[in-house]
Amino acid sequence: MNLFNATPRTQRMLIFLTLAMASTYFAALVFLMEIFPPPSPDISADQVALIYSHANLKFRIGVAIMIITGGFYIPWSMVIAVQMDRIEKRTSIWTMLQAVVSASGTWIFALPPLLWGAAAFNAGRDPAITGLMHELGFLVFYCASSFFPFQLIAISIVSLSERNTDPHTAFPRWLGWLCLWAGVIASEGFVGVIFNSGPFSWNGIFVFWLPVIIFTIWMIAMTIMMFRAIALQEKHGTQ
Repeated sequence: MNLFNATPRTQRMLIFLTLAMASTYFAALVFLMEIFPPPSPDISADQVALIYSHANLKFRIGVAIMIITGGFYIPWSMVIAVQMDRIEKRTSIWTMLQAVVSASGTWIFALPPLLWGAAAFNAGRDPAITGLMHELGFLVFYCASSFFPFQLIAISIVSLSERNTDPHTAFPRWLGWLCLWAGVIASEGFVGVIFNSGPFSWNGIFVFWLPVIIFTIWMIAMTIMMFRAIALQEKHGTQ
């Protein structure tokens, strides 16, 4: 018996829930809070304070929306676990690793809005305190890179394993290689705590742009392949 199981309908519902919550989450970040792409780490304290005092109510509404939708990664990861467990079955160590790492790593999406909300909560305070909350939020969001590489590596191992012989799998071999490279790129975020400007800062190409691009490509690919696998498994009675 598989450790993770769900009907095709439940899996689809969880994927749609994830897509709806993730879209709302990032829309708030872009259009209400207006901090995506992120500001440079080396701007002055007064410039930081202006980010949180300008259109303060709109910013705080964006924070509230991000807090509500910040758990979007959990239902997504559970569907991945269901599909991985179809391959591993009882020896599901990589499935368990993926589920545990992705669920526990959700704080990377949930914590930064709280820090940005704290920065905006009292816009008239000492700019140095606002700046500290500001920096903590961005360092967590873009530089806390120790969780998700484990999730991606676990998926790649299952995808590339000899057990992955089901023609209706959600993880073709090319997706395994994509996960592996995404894991390598995602692990570069830690350098953002060292550099205040340039390509290795939190708004630079290696910490921000490359991870965002590869994460977007990965999510689109995973969504397409999971929907495809669920449809085929349902059609052939192998769910």
